[in-house]
Amino acid sequence: MYATCAKIELGDGEPVCQTRRAGCPGGDREEPLKRRVAIMKRWLIAGFVLAFLAGPVARGDDDIPRLIERLTKDEKGSQRRSAAHALGELGPKARIAVPDLVKALNDPDSSVRDAAQEALVKIG
Repeated sequence: MYATCAKIELGDGEPVCQTRRAGCPGGDREEPLKRRVAIMKRWLIAGFVLAFLAGPVARGDDDIPRLIERLTKDEKGSQRRSAAHALGELGPKARIAVPDLVKALNDPDSSVRDAAQEALVKIG
């Protein structure tokens, strides 16, 4: 015989075997695939929401001054990086931002420097 299977409940009422012993009913099985997919979906949705809330959205010429200000004055590197990326996505319309993107090549954050370099290439 084998030891009693010690199961725990993980919030959704579904017991999961904690012993993971060979021969234990359910002990050598992984968590159900359905549960893993549900967890991944939650994380994916949370990531999209955070990206939407955190990053600037470039819509057109009216956003260029706001993006330049974020690139040059924001304290968070992630915001400066997002601004540089958005300026690059605007392409040649964002030529006015070239001097600020050149300055961003010396940013302390390497991801901002990389985004500024890519933006300059896209702007031309």
